Amino acid sequence: MMRYQTFILFGAPGSGKGTQGKTLGTIPRLYHCACGDVFRSIDTRTKVGKAFLDYSSKGQLVPDDITVELWREAIDAAVEAHKFKPDIDTLRARRHSAKCRTSQDHG
Repeated sequence: MMRYQTFILFGAPGSGKGTQGKTLGTIPRLYHCACGDVFRSIDTRTKVGKAFLDYSSKGQLVPDDITVELWREAIDAAVEAHKFKPDIDTLRARRHSAKCRTSQDHG
């Protein structure tokens, strides 16, 4: 499993993670990946996309393992599209604190 040099901003909803992330994302060699953007771009025809939709369409929180898999797929796609170059770029993501431990557990 590939490990990336990563900065994670975390805090309560509305604390400014997105604002700061967008600003940091303008710095060369920092790739910005927001989970909200990942969720909005989900292909709901895939297995993990259907699992996400099953929870979100009921207004339920999406389990951590599904969230992490969606995020991992988005990062892999950015690498394939040469938007994120892990050998020279630093990944910047924002999360609320409960998700940070799960992301660390998943590599």
